Amino acid sequence: MVKFRSMTSTYPMWRISLLVMLGLLLLGTAAYGQGAASLVGTVTDPTGLPVPNAKITVTNTDTGIVRLTSTNAVGSYAAPELPIGHYNVKVELTGFKTSERTGITLNVNDTVRADVALQIGATQESVTVEANALQVQSDTNEVSQTITAAQVADLATNGRNVIQLAALVPGAASNIPDFDTPMAQTQNRAIQFNGQRNDHNNWLINGGEAYDRGGGGILIVSPSQDALQEFKVMTSNYAADLGQSSGGMITMVTKSGAKQFHGSLWEYVRNDAFDANTFFANLNGQHKPELRYNTFGGNIGGPVPKIGHEKKTFFFYNQEWRREVNGSQINASSVPTAARGGDFSYLLPANGCTGGSCVQLKVPQTTDPAETAKLAQYGLTPGGIIPNNVIPSGLIDSNATALLKAGLFPAANAANNLYYAVTNQLTFYREETFRVDHQIGSKLNLMGSLLYDNGSQTQSPPLWAGGTYATAGSIMAVPSWAGVVHATYTISPTLLNEAAFNYNGNDLNITDFGLYQKPSGYTVPNFFTANKDNKLPGVSIGSPYNISYTPGWWPWYNTWRSWQGKDDVSWTHGKHNMKFGASWMHTHKWQQYQLNAGGQFNFNSAATGNGMADFLMGFASSYSEPASVDFVHISTNNYNLYAMDDWRISNRLTLNLGIRWEGIPHAYDSEQTASNFYPNLYNPAQAATFLPSGALDTNGPGFATVSGIALSNVKFYLNGIGIAGRNGIPNGLVDNHWDTFAPRIGFAYDLTGRQTTILRAGAGMFYERIGGNEEYNMGQNNVPFAYQPAPTNIYFDNPSTSYTSGQTAATPYFPANVTTVDRTYKIPTAIQWSLGIQQQLRQNAVLTVSYVGNSNYHQSEGININTLAQNDPNRLGVCGGTCGYAGAALNANLYRPYQGWGTIAPMVLGANSNYNSLQVSFRVTAWKNLTLNSAYTWSHAFDIIDGEIFSNINNPFNARWDYGPAGFDRRQVSVTSFIYKIPLFQASGSQALKSALGGWELSGIALFESGTPVSISGGPDNLGYGGGTSNRANVVAPVTYPGTRFQWFSTSSFAKPGPLQWGTAARNDVVAPGRNNWNVALFKAFQVKENARFEFRAETFNTFNHTQLGGPSTSVTAANFGQITSTFNPRTFQLGAKFLF
Repeated sequence: MVKFRSMTSTYPMWRISLLVMLGLLLLGTAAYGQGAASLVGTVTDPTGLPVPNAKITVTNTDTGIVRLTSTNAVGSYAAPELPIGHYNVKVELTGFKTSERTGITLNVNDTVRADVALQIGATQESVTVEANALQVQSDTNEVSQTITAAQVADLATNGRNVIQLAALVPGAASNIPDFDTPMAQTQNRAIQFNGQRNDHNNWLINGGEAYDRGGGGILIVSPSQDALQEFKVMTSNYAADLGQSSGGMITMVTKSGAKQFHGSLWEYVRNDAFDANTFFANLNGQHKPELRYNTFGGNIGGPVPKIGHEKKTFFFYNQEWRREVNGSQINASSVPTAARGGDFSYLLPANGCTGGSCVQLKVPQTTDPAETAKLAQYGLTPGGIIPNNVIPSGLIDSNATALLKAGLFPAANAANNLYYAVTNQLTFYREETFRVDHQIGSKLNLMGSLLYDNGSQTQSPPLWAGGTYATAGSIMAVPSWAGVVHATYTISPTLLNEAAFNYNGNDLNITDFGLYQKPSGYTVPNFFTANKDNKLPGVSIGSPYNISYTPGWWPWYNTWRSWQGKDDVSWTHGKHNMKFGASWMHTHKWQQYQLNAGGQFNFNSAATGNGMADFLMGFASSYSEPASVDFVHISTNNYNLYAMDDWRISNRLTLNLGIRWEGIPHAYDSEQTASNFYPNLYNPAQAATFLPSGALDTNGPGFATVSGIALSNVKFYLNGIGIAGRNGIPNGLVDNHWDTFAPRIGFAYDLTGRQTTILRAGAGMFYERIGGNEEYNMGQNNVPFAYQPAPTNIYFDNPSTSYTSGQTAATPYFPANVTTVDRTYKIPTAIQWSLGIQQQLRQNAVLTVSYVGNSNYHQSEGININTLAQNDPNRLGVCGGTCGYAGAALNANLYRPYQGWGTIAPMVLGANSNYNSLQVSFRVTAWKNLTLNSAYTWSHAFDIIDGEIFSNINNPFNARWDYGPAGFDRRQVSVTSFIYKIPLFQASGSQALKSALGGWELSGIALFESGTPVSISGGPDNLGYGGGTSNRANVVAPVTYPGTRFQWFSTSSFAKPGPLQWGTAARNDVVAPGRNNWNVALFKAFQVKENARFEFRAETFNTFNHTQLGGPSTSVTAANFGQITSTFNPRTFQLGAKFLF
């Protein structure tokens, strides 16, 4: 690999960040909105007329902090941007009794109405009214739900992974694993809200974005469940002050200090000794994988007594450690022992083989005289058959032997040619949360928080690289942080300013271990000389085994920073509660390219009809090897303006109006080491000239050197290439669009006038920022800053030589694959709408029924534009032996429309999707000892591709061929969470019985959901387009569902499509098994003294140990087609102990 530049982080670490944050806090510098709430209301006299100039005192009963305001000329008041918590509202005016509303709970991002009807009398007299425990949303059309403090505290999450609770709301479809270690950089966050891609969600902590948009879209920190107060999940029609996202908006709020000191110590333990074994491990007589997981920590919060005479400064500090040894089972296909030595006779029907995996091995087609002579020594001729499917030992490549001997592909050790192993993932994680709240005078409130995580993880197969077996591994170490400072200043009773700053970052280091260096006997030469670590290539073996070895690209380094600022003004004028604001965000990422200097070999079965036979005989379908600059420097900017108005037209109707402008210029490489392929720049007259070996003639047309780059002495094929910042090419390689206005409109109408039945509707437009990875990938793969030759049909022992012709390129320059982005690059856009009704059933119960839908446009998709034409007569030859072609396989690169290039798959913003749903929510608080939250969703989501960056559609000629149910389309989801205080022995006359057996509580989550749809693959690529396509099977009979693990669906309903034919099966036309899962916890608090208690918790996941099947095998040519070989987790236990004071 070519060295570009070395780089070390010069940014201050988190402790310096903390000092900066505190300095800004003391100076009154502001930050993002802290996930606050608003209190609004109208004050009337006994006749119902509005009362102006009434004094309003809003008191936070947790801290004693007071906000003063007054009613305006139409009797309205508003107290915006209040910290979440519990409040009382007192109304005073001469001639009227003092009136007070108590017990008002403000949750994150809530707008709560507290109307007050005054009574004639003396001010010294008072009237107190207790607020409802649950209230309908009478002032907003937003589709959202709060995960309350009680749910955060009392619901069990597997591994204390608080993100799981976000899936408790209507419209959520979760694909998060049952147990997923809470570590930000590897944490699974695959929850789709209302049919949106999970990459379109946004995560906020204390109002600041905590989402790494510079790459794969990870959470920047993983907050402790015990550090969070609550969070809110907004899924549709959120207000105009929120943006940069079109999916779910999840805003978390940490705990804060209060008037009294509070704290806790805890430890949670998981151990495989507590757990049931998996279904398939039991079936195969295998032991449970090892699991040791401990979560322990403590927190404390309260007033800071030495600042002033009153308690106006409060702090909260939380620290948690997570220690995990997690053994994962590998149940993978393996190559039978006989086949590893070249004996594939078991694949012949005469030896009992049945089904699509049977094959007669053929002799690879070649015109290479040397290879033809070598084959002749064993009585073989090109295009003939290999007798008895036994490869002569003299034809087995020594490099293949060396890799098998080294253990690259372990032999089967379980029944049915399966390889079983247990590998341990080691995770060590420490998370800290620090928050300070301070009031200066009666008008200025300050808040600052910092979350700092530091973790390491060791695992095999390597992180992100994959691979079938645990033959190589990786060690990751990463510190990360998210800091927020925030100031709210009350200018007047009707005018408030809120300002903000947010700073996030992480530093990611990964090293490797295991089998990653070339073993003795492996002699394959590299194209380039930069393989300083002597790394092995990746090796992928196709049908029927579909196994791979991936060593990864370690050692590797990545660092990311984000700076965000925002200022908002809230103004109450008459019947209008208005808000205006502007925000800015800048991110920067320094990242090494994820390239394995050892290269990548693919053996797809085209040569012999069997991928392992291709490997053993040394006939590779393709090889790639990179040369590149070392680092990429990706920057992004966001600019946002908004205005919104909650217009209370009458006491029964509130209109929500808003407009937001999203300035989203494309990510760019600040070093201008990125390039792009533009079809309009390609000149057919400058098409490359091919050499007999399949390489390009570097002295031919289209080649040139480029000045001012690290590889300036190398001639590159540049036909169609544009370089960032040169010759009119934008720095971000695409055109920016600035007409991105997003209107929002909705209403809430009180049907009865008693705030018990509310009709709500809304619609809005939302824009989405695509992450920095598309720019990163372009620099990684594209000339002149990188070159990754990808020759096809070459010898394993000499990838510069074509096995079909025997021609060798002395200085190989093969057609490169190009990663690119369509220059028009329209911003991904969502149109969302909803119509629903909320009914207050009693003081503590609310039912909501809604229709929620959306349409999404300009979503990202990859489309290969350099395939062979549909009517190209050479497709059969390119397909080769896979299609039964009798001659030597043809080189696809010779017939592509853009000559000199391999596959060209630009990310275009042209995919559309849609979603429609019925959503029902029923919430009860403290009714006969029961708190319950039940959500049901009946929905349908359609798209043509589920993935985000550079996920290619299967058919580049007809996008409608890929249109179907989304891969995350769960048609029905019902999830209910509950907390129940068991009344037994509570009234017992025996103090001993009451203490021991009374006071127990049950909590749990019950999930019932239908399965996700899957597509039936047509097997190895037999379309002959030269890559960039994927086929599906033919449907030959109606699909039925036997519903067993041996045959989940009727496999006889599908058949392999004929050569060069698109399959007739629709995308995602088979549905995998659904789920029926209960997680239940039993816990009790034992009073130690008046202000201290000890809590014991016994938590179970999959409580009833119900076997829940995973997805079926979906390749029509696979030996286990239609079978299910995996399950969700069996019953597991988690024990916990807490001391609270």
